[in-house]
Amino acid sequence: MKSTITLLSTLFFLFISTSDIIAQNYNSNGNAQLVEFTPTNAKFTVPASKTWYITNVFCERNYQSGGEEKDAAIILKSINDVEFEKGPVLFYWNLGNLMNFPIVLKEGTSFEFTVKNSGGKAIMTYIEYDN
Repeated sequence: MKSTITLLSTLFFLFISTSDIIAQNYNSNGNAQLVEFTPTNAKFTVPASKTWYITNVFCERNYQSGGEEKDAAIILKSINDVEFEKGPVLFYWNLGNLMNFPIVLKEGTSFEFTVKNSGGKAIMTYIEYDN
């Protein structure tokens, strides 16, 4: 019983301290950004002297004739010209986000998404910090 209480107390304090660190990182002069992109313009580069914390990506669903939905998804295609054959799935329409966010990218990092079966619009939200 005593070891269970000790374990739970330790986990609670670990959770509180981790939450405080995350909150400090998100609240220190960052600028929230929302960017709309399409399958044809899904390539980005983090500007010089900036760091991006990508907090979410999502897209609208596409419907076929007859009202049937297609499986819309956003996949990380490449980082710094390193292409992923089957990149990590960031968003899948009926499962939501599949990767843990935030994704932290430093200045000069280029990356590209593959947007599959979207209705044409996708959104990325991120917080931009000065280095």
